Amino acid sequence: MLRITADVAFLYEVAKLVAVAIENALNFDDAQAAQRQLAAERDHLRLLLDLDTRREGDSQAHAATPPMTPSTRTAPLTRRRPA
Repeated sequence: MLRITADVAFLYEVAKLVAVAIENALNFDDAQAAQRQLAAERDHLRLLLDLDTRREGDSQAHAATPPMTPSTRTAPLTRRRPA
């Protein structure tokens, strides 16, 4: 009878270890999925930041150039001769 009790106790300990191993595997899969999702979010946010930075640079360059007036848009490109 003592042998059966020892076998049951051993199998109980093995079952606990197997349960921990399965839980670790599931947690690892969840962690991998979360890591992939965060990497995709990071890449998306980097793209948005890059686009915003480029747009900001373009708007600053645009602000530095004077606006064209109707007379400069239609003025002919002729050289004046010195008098």
